[in-house]
Amino acid sequence: MKKLFIILAMAFLLVLPLCLAGKSLGNVEVIDWKTKVLTVKDTGVYDGKNLIKEVDKSEIWIDKKVKETYYVDSLVKEDTLVNIELFYEIQPDNITYISHNGKYAKVYTYSDWTWKDNCVLDVCDGGWVLIPNVYLEYALGSNTFTDAISGATWMNDGITLTLTENTDYTRSGATFTIINIDYAWRNVTTNYVYDYTTNDLDPIHLNVTEGVSGFFGNISTIFSILFVVVIVSLIGMVIYFISKFGGKEKSINL
Repeated sequence: MKKLFIILAMAFLLVLPLCLAGKSLGNVEVIDWKTKVLTVKDTGVYDGKNLIKEVDKSEIWIDKKVKETYYVDSLVKEDTLVNIELFYEIQPDNITYISHNGKYAKVYTYSDWTWKDNCVLDVCDGGWVLIPNVYLEYALGSNTFTDAISGATWMNDGITLTLTENTDYTRSGATFTIINIDYAWRNVTTNYVYDYTTNDLDPIHLNVTEGVSGFFGNISTIFSILFVVVIVSLIGMVIYFISKFGGKEKSINL
């Protein structure tokens, strides 16, 4: 009886992985992986832009994402060359791929994959990484892809990056301009503070400058007022002399 129990337990352990990996039970459809390098996405397998196999029928599929690690399963027993497309909320600096049995291990960087923003008009939310020419191993477990971020990103991830003036940015008065293309993202709110040294004469200089500037700015108005005062005074004087001397007639007594 004990031996029968052990045999049944071993049989159960052998069958369990097949039951958990539902696609191993015959619901997948075999396709040609050798003629052309196909692209594996979360929705299925694509030949260029065309969907040729839904995810629930594909021999190779993106199984799940746990934290920052993607798991990709393969029921093709020969090592298979594919392209992998993965979605990330934040664009990674690099992605590490480790095959199921550790046969293939590589760190992909910016030069090894392409990034496509997920944008609707000017509103962007994450994007897709396309990793080309990846050899996947046969795995009822998974091949893994883990991303890493080492610098500042367009999301608030708590990383502070110090910029160098005239290399990363320029400033002119109140204008702050990013010139390093690596930091020239869209939809970025930048906060910055200028540090400068003052001395006791600065307020005096400021007041004098404002006073002189204000005087010359109002000089045309002052001349206009003076001109009106002079004209009014002259008219008043003319009226006064006419009223005092112009209205009397002189007579001569003989």
